[in-house]
Amino acid sequence: MGSTEQGSDTMNTDTTIAKNIRVADEEASYDTACKRLLSEMLFWHGL
Repeated sequence: MGSTEQGSDTMNTDTTIAKNIRVADEEASYDTACKRLLSEMLFWHGL
């Protein structure tokens, strides 16, 4: 019974890690897009 519980814990950990990686990737993409937009605004408005 212990090995089944341990396998389940490993799967949950893997799932949590995968979710955290996906969220970090989405946040990094959003951050990059915001920085690009801001730099274009500064360029075109001469600020």
